[in-house]
Amino acid sequence: MDEPDAFRAALWTYVGRQPSKRAAADALGITRTDLYRYLGGDTAPRSTRREEMMRAMATGMRPMTGLSGDDFLNLSVESVTQLRDILLHLVSLLDLDLASRRVNERKGG
Repeated sequence: MDEPDAFRAALWTYVGRQPSKRAAADALGITRTDLYRYLGGDTAPRSTRREEMMRAMATGMRPMTGLSGDDFLNLSVESVTQLRDILLHLVSLLDLDLASRRVNERKGG
């Protein structure tokens, strides 16, 4: 995959995480027309502008733990799926724990 194709794929991913294409264009500082052209592969921004947009897209992915967005860009689909499954399992355990505490609460003294 060459650089413009990688940019287009990253742009599609970024747009998919935004509430709308307008919001994505506004966040990236481009017009919606340019966004549609970039998504369609009709044109691509110059290299400096493309790097700025890639940085902007990566900072939108930055987790609150202090890890950079680049740490998550290199995850494989399998790794993301495993991470999601682990998180869902932890949430279900927390739900079970909270449910068991509610059942065993004493009413009154």
